[in-house]
Parts: sequence; structure tokens; C-alpha cells
Amino acid sequence: MSKIRIALCQFGLRDTYSFQDMENHLREQCEIAISKGIDIVLFPEYVTLGLLAMAGPDLTYKDLKEAMVDFLAAFTPAYEALFAELAQSNGVTIVGGSHWIMEREEGQAFNAAHIFFPDGRIEKQKKNHLFPGETDWGTSTYNRLEVFQTPKVKIGIMTCYDAEFPEVAR
Repeated sequence: MSKIRIALCQFGLRDTYSFQDMENHLREQCEIAISKGIDIVLFPEYVTLGLLAMAGPDLTYKDLKEAMVDFLAAFTPAYEALFAELAQSNGVTIVGGSHWIMEREEGQAFNAAHIFFPDGRIEKQKKNHLFPGETDWGTSTYNRLEVFQTPKVKIGIMTCYDAEFPEVAR
């Protein structure tokens, strides 16, 4: 049986006023983890939530849904490019936390955990069980659980409230 080394990146949520600032922080955290010889890097839920600071200090709860579209979902391509490049160039699997995405074809939004593989693949596990605030933001529930094969082990992802339901782990 081979060893699997996992790095858990945890940091306080902070206001982030540009994607470049977010990228610099995430890249730094990833590089620290990778320097330890790990196989999987794991980031927290809503890792990009600090980008909402770009909406300004007057952001109200009622305006949050629009801000999620403008300041989170809008950065999905940049978020995916960053972690995909880091996974490929370093030969590691990165669970890039979760990020709020819009699926234009279906007109739905999801809190989706992203898994970035060394071979360039990007897979997603969308959150199944939402807390009430997420529905206010227009977040949709997802009704499937996925299993992902990394180079060393099969993994599943439970995001936040999903961990409270035994069927998810089963």
C-alpha cells in the first residue's frame, strides 16, 4: 500500500479587490503545500468568496445574488486556469475548494467543488444540501454524488452541509 500525502490549506476569509490578489494568495498557499512533497492539495469551501469585496462596502444581502454572478461566477475561467496550471505543472491533484459557478445552458448556479488533475482534467462535485442563505443567492441543489479517481486513490467530496447526511459518505 502506498502512502498518500494530503495538504489541507486553511486561511481566514479576507477582502480581495482583484483576481490577481486572489491568485497570488492561492498560488502561494499551493506552492507551500507542494514543496512538502504532497499528492493532493485541498482548499476550503468558497475559497473565492473574498472577491465579493469588489462589490464595494455598500453590498447588502438583497444584492448578494447579483454580486455572486458579477464577482464570483465571472472569475470561473481564471479560477479554473490557475488551479489547472498548478496541478499540471506540479504533477499533483488539487481540490480547489468550492466556487460559485453559473451554468448558462441551464441557467442554474451551483456551489461546486473543483478537482484539478495532473493530466489536465477538471471535474466538479456540486453541493447537494444547501443552507437557506444559498437558496437566497439563487444556488441550485444537485442530486448526484461522484467518485473521482486520482493517480493514487479514489475520492469523493462533501461540501459543508453535505457532510451532515450519512448517505453522502456511504
